[in-house]
Amino acid sequence: MEETRRRWPDPEGGPYQLTLIWTRVNGRPQVAGLHLDPISDGAPAVTTSLLRDLKLAEIMIEDREALDHIPQVKLPADVVVEGMRPATVKRLRRAAEIYLAAWRAGERPTKEVGRRMNLTPAAAANLVRRAREAGLLPPTSAGVSQG
Repeated sequence: MEETRRRWPDPEGGPYQLTLIWTRVNGRPQVAGLHLDPISDGAPAVTTSLLRDLKLAEIMIEDREALDHIPQVKLPADVVVEGMRPATVKRLRRAAEIYLAAWRAGERPTKEVGRRMNLTPAAAANLVRRAREAGLLPPTSAGVSQG
């Protein structure tokens, strides 16, 4: 079992500490439990509104990448894809970031996209292709990944 901890919502002052408890399933970190503990007397009550603001999925992705020891790569903010829904652009950007980080770490990038985004190999390859077509990844030659 491994743990990741962070103060939330303010990384400096909290007023909560979020602890994720991780276990490995087939080598991949999976959340086995979590704690949200007040660290100051003035912490507001835990309500459904507060939990909606937690954005737990984003925190889990960041912490999983830290546990996997693959650096995060952020695409420049000025990369814009015209004519796509924001959710689609976000998904393509996420795939491109995973791809580039895995490529730089010497991993198999398309396979890593599939693993981290819980996709079949064909769906991962399609997503990488779409990210490449959108200009989020450089061109490549058949069978040779490029960052």
